[in-house]
Amino acid sequence: MREILQFHVGQAGIQIGNTAWELLCLEHGIQPDGSAPSSQNLQVLFSESSTKANVPRAAFFDDDPLTINSLNRGPLKKVLNQNLIKLFKDDASSIWASKKIKQYDEKDRSTRTAEEIVRKMLESADAASAIIIYHSLAGGFGSGFTCQLLQLLNDETAKTTKLTVSVFPSTKQDQLFTQPIVEPYNTILTLPTLSEMSDFNILYDNAAMYKVCQNQLDFETPNYSHLNYMIAQTISSISQSIRFRGTKLVDFNDMRNNLVTTPKQKYLWASYSPFIYSDQQHLKKPNLQNITESLFDDSGHLLSFNRLTHRYLGSSLFFKGDCPLPELNYVIKQIKQSEEIRFAEGTQVAYQTCVSNAQPCTLPNYPFAKYNKAACMLAHSTGVLYNFESLKKRFSTLYQKRAFVSWYVGQGLEEGQFNESNESLQQIIELYKGQHGDGKPIEVQPKTDRKQEYGYKKEKQAQQQPQVKKTQEVKKTQEVKKTQAPKANNQLTTAKVENNNYSEDAYDQRAPAKVQQKPQNLQTNNQKLSNSAKPNRIQQEDDSYVNQPQQQEDANQINQPQQQEIINQQAPQQDDGAPLQLQEAQQQNENDLYDESNDQQLKQNDQQGPKANQLNAVENLDIK
Repeated sequence: MREILQFHVGQAGIQIGNTAWELLCLEHGIQPDGSAPSSQNLQVLFSESSTKANVPRAAFFDDDPLTINSLNRGPLKKVLNQNLIKLFKDDASSIWASKKIKQYDEKDRSTRTAEEIVRKMLESADAASAIIIYHSLAGGFGSGFTCQLLQLLNDETAKTTKLTVSVFPSTKQDQLFTQPIVEPYNTILTLPTLSEMSDFNILYDNAAMYKVCQNQLDFETPNYSHLNYMIAQTISSISQSIRFRGTKLVDFNDMRNNLVTTPKQKYLWASYSPFIYSDQQHLKKPNLQNITESLFDDSGHLLSFNRLTHRYLGSSLFFKGDCPLPELNYVIKQIKQSEEIRFAEGTQVAYQTCVSNAQPCTLPNYPFAKYNKAACMLAHSTGVLYNFESLKKRFSTLYQKRAFVSWYVGQGLEEGQFNESNESLQQIIELYKGQHGDGKPIEVQPKTDRKQEYGYKKEKQAQQQPQVKKTQEVKKTQEVKKTQAPKANNQLTTAKVENNNYSEDAYDQRAPAKVQQKPQNLQTNNQKLSNSAKPNRIQQEDDSYVNQPQQQEDANQINQPQQQEIINQQAPQQDDGAPLQLQEAQQQNENDLYDESNDQQLKQNDQQGPKANQLNAVENLDIK
C-alpha cells in the first residue's frame, strides 16, 4: 500500500490535525467509534487495530497539556491511538530549544520516547508514500522539535517524500493575531533544516487566511477553527489522488518533480476555492471557470504576497467532484492565454492537473457551504520573497541590539548559529530574486472586462476588421474626389451610360447635357412634338442633325463672354504701345477655341450611335 504518515507538532499542529482528521473521517465514512461500513483505500490513512477499528496513522507531540486534553475530549477521542500521543513535561517557553527537548525526552521514561513512536509508525506501514508534518515556525516547540523530528526521519527513511505544513509568521504591519516577540529567531533557525531535510514545504499565513474569511465569507471576527478548516481542505485535496479514484491522478513524487526546481527552492503556497458562507449557498453558484480563476486571485491565496509582481515556477491543480474533462481542458486553455499569469524565464508553462470523482465534504459544525465541485492549487512562485524579506528585516532589528539572545544561549545554543542561519536565508532570497525578473507590476483590468483576456476580445476584433477596411476605402475615394480639379463651364460633358440597353431612356441619358437644358424660348417644331408625345429613335436622330447648326450658335453665344474672361486672365500685361500684338493674340485664341468646339462636336456625333454616322455620310455625299 501507499500509506501517508502524519505528525502533528506543537499547539498549531495539533489544532490543525484535530480539524483535518475530522474531515478525513467524514470523507471515508469513519464513525466516531472507528467503524466504517464501506470505503475505498482505507489503509492509506488508517490502520486496523485489534478491535477491528480504523485508527488514523498520526502521532501528536506537544509540551502544553491543554492541547493534549483537547484531543482526549474531542470528537476523535475514541478513534485516536493513545500510544501515539506524547506530552513533554518540560515547557519550551516559546524558545527554540532542540537540544533541550532531546535531553528531557531521554530522561522521561514514564511514556514512550519520540524515537520509539516514530519507529512504531514506520513499522506499521508497508510502503509509505509520504510523510506530512504539521507545525508552526513561530512557536518554540513547533520549530525546535520539528528540526529534531526531521533529522530522525531522514536517518530512518531517506527515500520517502517528506513535506511540511508550516504556519509562517505574519508580517509586522499585517499581524492580526498574537505571536511571540521572538518569532523571527525561531523561524530563521528552522528554515535551514527545512531546506536540507524536507522535500518541499507548504507555507500558510494567518493574515492571508484572515482576509479570505473577511472577503469571501463576510466574517467580522473569524477564529482559529475557521483557519484550520481552510488548511484541512487543501491537505484533503492534495492527497485525494492516492485515496480516491479519478480520471487523472498525481502522486507526491510527481508533485515534487513538477514544483521543486532547485534543491534549496522548495517553499510553496496553496489556494482553495470556493469559500462561501452557508447562508449564501443559494445566491452564489460559481461555475468551473470562476472557481479556477479565483485560484490565481487574491481571494483564494492562503499566503500574503503581491500577486502582480511575482512569477510562477510551477503549478499543480487539484479538482474534486463534477469536473468533466472537455470543460476542464477548455478552462485551462483560457488560463494559459491570460496575461496576468507570468512564468519565470526558462520555465515551461504547464499546469499539472489531478481530477478525482470524490465529492467535496464540509463539516457540519462549520459555516461553509457545500458545492458539487471544488478546486485547489499548489504553486511555487517568487511571491515568497515578500515573506522572507520581511522576516529578515525583523530579525535584523532584534539581532543588532542582541535582544533576547541570552535566552537562547542559556538553552545551549551558540551565538554563531544565528549568523549561519541568516546567511542561508540570504542565499534563498538571492535564488528567488534571480528568477523574479524586473519586479514591475502587471496592469490588471477590472473584473467586468476579465473575459477580454481569454480570447473573447480577439474574436470580436477579427469580425470587425473587414468593416474597418471598407470604411477606410470609402474615405480614400472621397479624398480623391475632393482633390480632383472642377470641370470648366465651357466644356461640353455627357452623362454616363450605366447599362448597355439601347432603350429610349438610356439614349436620353447619353444625349449631351447642354442640349437637354435648352431654354424654352428657342424651341423648334420637333421639340414641341416631343413635349406632347415621345418621338421614335429615327426622328430623334434627324432632329439632332437638323438642330446641330443652331445648337452650335447658341453654345458660342453663351460661352463667348466666359471665353473673353479666360483670355483676359491668361493674357500677360502689355503696354499701350502694342495694340496690334493684343489683337493678334485674341484672334489666335478665338481660332483655337473654334477648332476645339469642332473636335468636341465630332466626338459627340460618334457617341450618338452608328446610325447617325451613316446619315452624316450620306448627306456629305449628296452635298459633294
